[in-house]
Amino acid sequence: MRNLARGVLLTCSFLFLVVTSVSATSWAELELQEVLDRAEVIVMGQYDFSSKPKRGESVFRGRVFKVGSLYKGDVTSPLTVGIDPYDVGWAEEFQDRGGMFLLFLEESENGKLLLPVGGPNGMIQVLDGKVEERDDERNAFFEEFLKETPSKTFEITNVKHNDKLYFPLFLIVAAFGILFILLYLNKRKSIQ
Repeated sequence: MRNLARGVLLTCSFLFLVVTSVSATSWAELELQEVLDRAEVIVMGQYDFSSKPKRGESVFRGRVFKVGSLYKGDVTSPLTVGIDPYDVGWAEEFQDRGGMFLLFLEESENGKLLLPVGGPNGMIQVLDGKVEERDDERNAFFEEFLKETPSKTFEITNVKHNDKLYFPLFLIVAAFGILFILLYLNKRKSIQ
């Protein structure tokens, strides 16, 4: 029993370290005008996270993106857009709250996939028609951009949400805590 408990404790500890150490990818902050200048396609809409990811370049995976507004470029809806798998969680949560993404896209090096300029630099969060970015400068810049009239609009229909159950980090921590308490109580019992 003691060896089993130790094995479970070590496994949970390992999983906790893996989940917390690979939960995000960092990107260099780009100048706002550079994001706009590099974009070959600019669209607003939502990812369909129930779609199967398509293999892309490096860390990016192609996902179906349903376009609501086209600001630059010549694309149809839906289109396939690259997204870093580590950005899927927060992006899906944002969309679940009714959010949309204003994407500034450029072609990948081999031209097979459209990618957000500088990863999350080119993924602008819009909720209820208002930009929700991390600082006032970004908010003001992209709010000004949204005053432009789209060249084309599409109806966004049937955006499905991922039905996969993600094992949240707090559940791992809770399981780790429960195992620790059980081991402690077991040790106290064996001492008496």
